[in-house]
Amino acid sequence: MARALGRLLIGCWLLLAIMTFAGVVVPLAVSFAAGGDEVSGAKHRRKGNRVEREVVALHKQIGVHAERYPLSGASRFRNSGHDLDLYVRGRDEAPLVAEVKARKNGTGFTTLETWLGEYDALFLKRNNAEPLVVVPWRVWATLLGGTRLGHFSL
Repeated sequence: MARALGRLLIGCWLLLAIMTFAGVVVPLAVSFAAGGDEVSGAKHRRKGNRVEREVVALHKQIGVHAERYPLSGASRFRNSGHDLDLYVRGRDEAPLVAEVKARKNGTGFTTLETWLGEYDALFLKRNNAEPLVVVPWRVWATLLGGTRLGHFSL
């Protein structure tokens, strides 16, 4: 059974290689469900990559070097699975590592946004855990601008 399965897999790989060599496009990420939409994993991955690039661009606009981390979310590259490196203290210093999350309808975010309101920061504290801080972009950009001017130290 295992030998037959191995032959089948080798045959599939050979067929794929021949088709690729011949210039035949093989739509691996296409679902045959209604509408022929991409498999949801590919859509989510593209959306995540797009949002990560947007956040990097926002940081560059305020003069902070930021980069997407190699293979972010896809693997544990160098024992880390974060999304972004933020060089808030300059490129010669160790970066802050960041995770990026995006939701179409804000599921999970709306309660935080309600609690934050028009305030500058929201502190979340679970028993026996460090507090989390949620800040809007305007505050984050101001804080990072202060670090670049030497007003704040992280």
